[in-house]
Amino acid sequence: YGNRVHYYLVTSLTRRSPHEYQSIRELLEALRHTTRGHRLLLEDGKILHRDISENNIIITKVLTKNGPKGRLINLDLAKELDSMPSRARYRTGTMQFMAIEVLDGKGHIYRHDLESFFYVFVWMCIRYGYEGTGKQKPGKMVRPKTNILRG
Repeated sequence: YGNRVHYYLVTSLTRRSPHEYQSIRELLEALRHTTRGHRLLLEDGKILHRDISENNIIITKVLTKNGPKGRLINLDLAKELDSMPSRARYRTGTMQFMAIEVLDGKGHIYRHDLESFFYVFVWMCIRYGYEGTGKQKPGKMVRPKTNILRG
């Protein structure tokens, strides 16, 4: 086991899990604000998260006009960029959302976390679809009788 320190941060934010999104727009805005926070974590704090997953993103209640609609949580697998290489004997992250190169054993870099954000979005759309959005799922897809590319 590595030498780790466990912290708790208690906030008064009203939050929801990303699978409780009310609309696709809300999900996209939450993911956009979460990726912005991720970039700031890297640029200002020199910290790479390394575990972007459905469980580490929250949708927050907006308290100010320009307040964040999503936040990144759970930094227990994060790494300071200036620190020594990780001595972990295993891949860090949640398997379903890991970047392909990380699964191949390559070192974790910033764009791997961005790839994980993409997988979270795809996962959310496929797994939860329209549930909870107040909209009806589209019915059976009807194919046109002629191909629009052929005329």
